[in-house]
Amino acid sequence: GNLVSSQEWFQFGANFSETYLGNNFVIRGIKAEGWTRNVTQSIQQGPFITMNLTFELTYYFSLPSWNWFQSSESRIPVRVELRGQRVTDNGTISTYDFHHYYDYVQFFADDLTLSDELDFDIPDFYEQCNVTSYCNTYPTNKICTVTKGPPIPRLPYGFSAKWEWTATTDYAWSPKGFTSMMEVYYDYDHNEAHSIWHFNDGYYDNALHQLDLLGDGKDQSWTWIGDGIGSTPMTSDDEIQGCVMKQGAANFTGYDNYVLAVANGHIATPNQFLFFDDSRYEPDYSDEVWLGYTTIRGIKAEKWKATFNHIVNGDEATLWLPARLDANQKAVMNGTVYYYFSSNWTFGWDLNDTQRPLGMDIEMIYELYNTSDNGVTWDLMNNATVS
Repeated sequence: GNLVSSQEWFQFGANFSETYLGNNFVIRGIKAEGWTRNVTQSIQQGPFITMNLTFELTYYFSLPSWNWFQSSESRIPVRVELRGQRVTDNGTISTYDFHHYYDYVQFFADDLTLSDELDFDIPDFYEQCNVTSYCNTYPTNKICTVTKGPPIPRLPYGFSAKWEWTATTDYAWSPKGFTSMMEVYYDYDHNEAHSIWHFNDGYYDNALHQLDLLGDGKDQSWTWIGDGIGSTPMTSDDEIQGCVMKQGAANFTGYDNYVLAVANGHIATPNQFLFFDDSRYEPDYSDEVWLGYTTIRGIKAEKWKATFNHIVNGDEATLWLPARLDANQKAVMNGTVYYYFSSNWTFGWDLNDTQRPLGMDIEMIYELYNTSDNGVTWDLMNNATVS
């Protein structure tokens, strides 16, 4: 667990039995003395390749009389020379002769010149670094508090929200991207949720409602289009269309009518539904990393980041896709999710909750494959970059 000594790092010193070559060398105009030794190494590269090295390792040091910027140290390394041969055996013998020079053009070794260089601080960009594995082992270390920033935001189990969904990539019904509105009313504890998706022409009469009443033995899944509120700014005859109620499946996992996430017959946790801090449920999601502060719509916000690399196999129950794939298909998805949460911000007269989700950006590469020989080979059917 300790750094090796300087002699071990340089592979030079009394323990290595060097031979003195004299003090009549000049390296880049610097008077120097030299030491050399012979080195033999055998390196195994995989199960079938062996690399054998034999070379002379020669160090050159400045003479004791040399002046380095008034430093108290004078005998410092100025060059390392390697001359030898590499023989590789991978069933066929190949030989390579080499002659390398490595010059030390700036080598400081006393307290005066090292006062600044040996000030080892964490990098200024620490907010962009993932320290999760280290801090899982040393959670009380100060660096974990500094680099992780504030505690990860908590998503309440009951909430209502409205968001604008903008896709900047092409879709079949909107080749130049689109924007739509979504309202959600969520009560995880009572296993009930209601989503309203406003899309296409007519903000109100094209409102797709999905109402899941899965608790208290109801097991009801309702779907309809239109608000049915009689009169709106858009229409005076807003009729309900396509109203259907079906029984919720006790062990269903996926998206009910493409919009509400359900896991094993229960509406998904808010973490799963919003894809935040859900690595406990989806191991292919990385832990969130704090990226510092920014502003969203003028609101001071925390920025968090997670990455994913996930494969969905055909006919697999999943929350990664709005519908199941055919049995002979699979989807490969990898990308990055950025989350934004308010930070110590007052919303109207609500003084009890100063931290709320403000937005999410997704950058994803999606690939769809098909097999006709039970998975022996896979053919790429479609791919897209989604953001």
